[in-house]
Amino acid sequence: MLGARFFIQHNGRIVSDVTGVGFLPPGPTINLLPPVDSGCECECRERPIRELLDTLIGSTVNLLAGNGSIAAGFNVEQTGLGIVLSTLPISPTTTVRFAISTCKIVALNINPPPTAT
Repeated sequence: MLGARFFIQHNGRIVSDVTGVGFLPPGPTINLLPPVDSGCECECRERPIRELLDTLIGSTVNLLAGNGSIAAGFNVEQTGLGIVLSTLPISPTTTVRFAISTCKIVALNINPPPTAT
């Protein structure tokens, strides 16, 4: 439905302040909104992080979220307004697809050290 909004709910309550969600492949199709100059409250953080991630599509980075979570080996796939899509290995045999809020990213390591295999 055009213009429909979707919210994450738990026990009938809308969950806010979501940092990201993960899906076991293949997961749902995710169509990202294109970036626009809307003056949103996250623009001071969202735009610079998104523009940096745009230059890193196809690269592996480590990121730190505002809640203290670290994503090591984050493979940048695509960005859109407020979201970065990626894959992230969570074990030697399992890779999860993630959608992370760019407003929640506080640091990136664009030259991460190799991970042990």
